[in-house]
Amino acid sequence: MNKVYKKKYYDTVQIIKRAGLSVTEPRCLLLSFLHKKKYPLTIQKIANGLKNHKINQVTIYRIIDIFKHAGVVREINLHGERSRYEIADSKHNRHHIVCTRCHKLENFIGCDYQKLKKNALNRSRYFSKITGHSFELYGLCNKCMKTLSTFQ
Repeated sequence: MNKVYKKKYYDTVQIIKRAGLSVTEPRCLLLSFLHKKKYPLTIQKIANGLKNHKINQVTIYRIIDIFKHAGVVREINLHGERSRYEIADSKHNRHHIVCTRCHKLENFIGCDYQKLKKNALNRSRYFSKITGHSFELYGLCNKCMKTLSTFQ
């Protein structure tokens, strides 16, 4: 086992342990797989990526649900699409730009969350605490924009 692989495996194990969960091979494999991805994935794409490890889709749903409740992964709900999942990153506010035509997704980091949160609470009549947020922007990717301009 090379040093880089050992380090990544160790990090995965530590994340699972810090969440108060039992360390199992399927959990380590799933978390390692998500760590390698730069964008959120559907359950189906996760299952396809792990098919060589013989982890069935029901097990993946269960692990994702456990990770979600433990704060290890974050669920992304995009309008009219299947939920996607990504590693919960407490250091960065990770958000997404989504193409409304082909559904390509790109991450971007940062928003003025504290300012938005304060402003929302100041204006709210019914809320006294905000526990989280999600921020997605929608538009057209370069490829779809090019395709549209050729037809006009």
